[in-house]
Amino acid sequence: MIRVDRLLYCFILAYVVVSLLEIIHVIVKIKFFSMKPLDADIFNDLFKKNKAWRPLYTVIVFSILGYAYDSSLFQCNLLSCLICGLIWLFLVLMFDLVLRIAIKSPCSFDLDEFYNDKYLFVILNYGLVLISPFVGLLFL
Repeated sequence: MIRVDRLLYCFILAYVVVSLLEIIHVIVKIKFFSMKPLDADIFNDLFKKNKAWRPLYTVIVFSILGYAYDSSLFQCNLLSCLICGLIWLFLVLMFDLVLRIAIKSPCSFDLDEFYNDKYLFVILNYGLVLISPFVGLLFL
């Protein structure tokens, strides 16, 4: 049986943690590698260059929370993992579209830049979100 509340809690926590790790990565690069003072243009440029690190953060964080979700189920099977992965994938697509493209900030992208320039990393990231509940199932 799918526990929608737990599924959404795990997703939101994972998405927030991955986003914070990306921002912390940029700040660490600026502070510890003697870069110019933090302003919006430098932050935006470095954030876009760090897009390649997001799949690493995704596989670690979403797999840990996939394990947490899988362990909360009374009976965990491949179908429940597939449903969880598909729901998380849909939510990541919607959250990315709204939070990373539609809302303008130093961390935002335009549509072409997000899906065309970083196509490989975006597709890899979405694939990792889809399989993360299965990775969590491996550890049960």
